[in-house]
Amino acid sequence: MSKILIFDDEPTRIVPITDRVDFEFGNNMYFYTPIYSSAIEYLRNNEVSCMSLDMIFPKDTNMKYDSSLIMGLNALREIRDIKPNLPIICYTIVEEIEAINEIQKYNAKYLGKNFKNSFYSLLEFFRAHQGK
Repeated sequence: MSKILIFDDEPTRIVPITDRVDFEFGNNMYFYTPIYSSAIEYLRNNEVSCMSLDMIFPKDTNMKYDSSLIMGLNALREIRDIKPNLPIICYTIVEEIEAINEIQKYNAKYLGKNFKNSFYSLLEFFRAHQGK
């Protein structure tokens, strides 16, 4: 079974999610990284069932753009070039309608981190793509 890829720069927000993934799918069924270049390298070299992508993150040494949201949208484009059919959910604090429209344009789902049930919605996304 391929792994879930989780890219997010806020480990404290992700720990409850990775704990739940361990519980539901077994240990080591996800790859978590807060570093964009590590996420891209993992995507290029591994099978991934689905991905959670944060849209706001600090600049990585390999990134060309200064605006954090622009980096997130460009990250989404790059991921689509690498894995065009990968199920992606953008789990983010971004709430601007223009950004949400861009996310959807790249055939990714949007999930706001500040929504009341976002934790459960993210787990449902993982379940749908991990075969549970």
